[in-house]
Formats: sequence, C-alpha cells, structure tokens
Amino acid sequence: MKIFIVIPAFNEQPRLPMLLSKLRSVFPLSRVVIVDDGSEAPLEIPRRYPVTLLRHQLNLGKGAAMKTGADYAFASGADAVIYMDADLQHDPKEIPVFIKHLQQGTDLVFGSRTYSAGDPHDRHLGNFLARIYCRLVFGVRIRDILSGYRALTRKAYLLSKWQSDRYGVETEMIARFSRHQHKLKWVEIPIDTIYINKYKGISPADSVKILANSLWWKLF
Repeated sequence: MKIFIVIPAFNEQPRLPMLLSKLRSVFPLSRVVIVDDGSEAPLEIPRRYPVTLLRHQLNLGKGAAMKTGADYAFASGADAVIYMDADLQHDPKEIPVFIKHLQQGTDLVFGSRTYSAGDPHDRHLGNFLARIYCRLVFGVRIRDILSGYRALTRKAYLLSKWQSDRYGVETEMIARFSRHQHKLKWVEIPIDTIYINKYKGISPADSVKILANSLWWKLF
C-alpha cells in the first residue's frame, strides 16, 4: 500500500528539522509532502531531508493546505494519506499504528488524544462539547473531534472532501463522513497529548462559525 504523509505548515521553520529528524526513523521521507501555507518567510528544508515541498504564495488556511497536499499525493499514486501538524504536537512514533489499520482495510483512522489533569481545561471542555454535538447532529461517536492527526484512503477522501479552507476542516470532514459512514470502515486510536502552545488553536469566533456551518456540511 502506497501511503503519503501530508503536513500543512505555516511559520513552523524552527520546528520542522526536529519533526523531520523524528519522522525519518519511522517513515520514508520521499513520501512526505509539506505544504508551506504562505509563511511570512518561505520555509526552507535542509537537503538531508528529501521531502516534497509545495507552496501557497498566500496564506489560504489549514483546510486548503490539506487539500493541496492530498491532491498531490493521490495524483502521485497514493492509496492513502496521513495528516500531521508541523508543530510537534503529533508524535511520529504513532505512524506505524495508522499504517497498520490502513493496511487492514480501514478507510479512516482518527487519532484520539488522551487527556490528563494537567491539560488546558478549555481544550478539554471544548472537545467534550464538540463530541456531544457531533453525536447528536451527525450520529458519529468519535471521542476527539478536533484532532488533526488522522489518515484516510483515496475513497474516504473523495467521499469526505471538505470545503473549509481554514479551521473547521476536522469537523467538516466528520460531517461529510457521516453521510457515507455505511460505505466506509473507520477506527479511532489513542495518541499522546502534546501541547506546545496552549494558546494556539480554534478561537471562540472560529467555533461559532463552525457550528453555523455544520448543518450545511451534513446536508450538502
């Protein structure tokens, strides 16, 4: 099975070398696609890391970068893609577990963070409310709605393809997946919870927009 890793990146130059150093011990870097989503200073990849670097001239948002990377991977013959964030909040050691499930015929693999007492309470509460909402509205029981560490096959990508360019892509993917869940095999796996920046993430304004769009995503 031909699998690519897609990494959207915006202003993550300081962390990329460490991520790629960890990544190459578990996955061939020739099948890693980094999408520079209009970083203020264009990302530079050291030559010792033979990854594919794609660029957006303007910052289009995470959802757009995810589509750019997936479209490139599937056009290059990928059977599936694994999405990771560029900020070291996703540990590459989890990748073999994603691959195992893809190779067993799973169409969607969701990474689910395990929360502890030391984690930011607002993140925990926000994810809890999102989980309840998605269960009621979409009929999907997924513990970690907002985790960006996930994998999908070409079939799942075509059925779950999103329109969101910015934050909200993870929720929209689940909303669209809910319309086709009888056609797709999916699983949720535990992953480590790593917070590099507790202030980074979806703002309250973003959350309102996501909720406003969610029914549209399910119906259309």
